[in-house]
Amino acid sequence: MEEIVVDDGKNKYADEDMLTKEASIFLSSMPKRKSSFDELPLLSKMHIGVKEINLLSVNSEENMKKIYEKTHTLLFNGSANGYIDPNGKTAKNFLKDIAKLIAGVNNCCLSEKSSFCTFCDKIICSRCCRSCSFCNLDYCQLCSVLQYNTPHETAVCLTCL
Repeated sequence: MEEIVVDDGKNKYADEDMLTKEASIFLSSMPKRKSSFDELPLLSKMHIGVKEINLLSVNSEENMKKIYEKTHTLLFNGSANGYIDPNGKTAKNFLKDIAKLIAGVNNCCLSEKSSFCTFCDKIICSRCCRSCSFCNLDYCQLCSVLQYNTPHETAVCLTCL
């Protein structure tokens, strides 16, 4: 095999493989030319949905009226039916459901209406009713305080406290 010596004036290369390696290093360090797209504005993606199509179409006013009427009827029908439960469905007879929720949280049954709170006039059942140990009037749990300074817990209303 013959040895090829290439002289470029600065370096001497013994074979062609070395020449291509040096040329690739030299070319990779060259600056890039200026992009012709730098002066153009940035491009961005636009989402075109049904609303945009309806706004830009020939019958845009009629389409928007239909959408408004449909939304309006859905809102009023939904509010007339009751409320939306945690599953996303419309639930009817929500007063009983709310009473069950309150009963579950406070352990109170609202069906046993025994009296009114003397302080705030809230309806209280026999389970939630507390009698003040000083004035012997009925109070709710918010308007009375339990005291534990005696062998048995006693309730004292906010006025007697």
